[in-house]
Amino acid sequence: MYEILIIIFVIIVLYLLLKPRKHRIGSKAIHIASVGKDLYLSTHAMQRLKERGVEIRKLKEMLESKNSKAIMQPNGRIKITNGKITAVLALNANDLVLVTVFKNVKSRSR
Repeated sequence: MYEILIIIFVIIVLYLLLKPRKHRIGSKAIHIASVGKDLYLSTHAMQRLKERGVEIRKLKEMLESKNSKAIMQPNGRIKITNGKITAVLALNANDLVLVTVFKNVKSRSR
């Protein structure tokens, strides 16, 4: 009797571990080859991309560029920039999420 319960328990655990994860409804993801992960775009990030005129193609290029610099922020988020575009990413469980994005504006000297 115990053997059957153990087998059922193992099957359930294996199912939960191996079943494909469902993607978030309404979220968009882009694959970042340099880290081998998908980057999910939050609703806020999608709005900021549009408002700030940042193309997804340019964002992806920046994230995959060897010239971009990553800084771990005190709040646990990761800021990545190439000097022209800055993206703020967060780790949510095993997912990489784009929190926001903006273009860098050089300050004018007077």
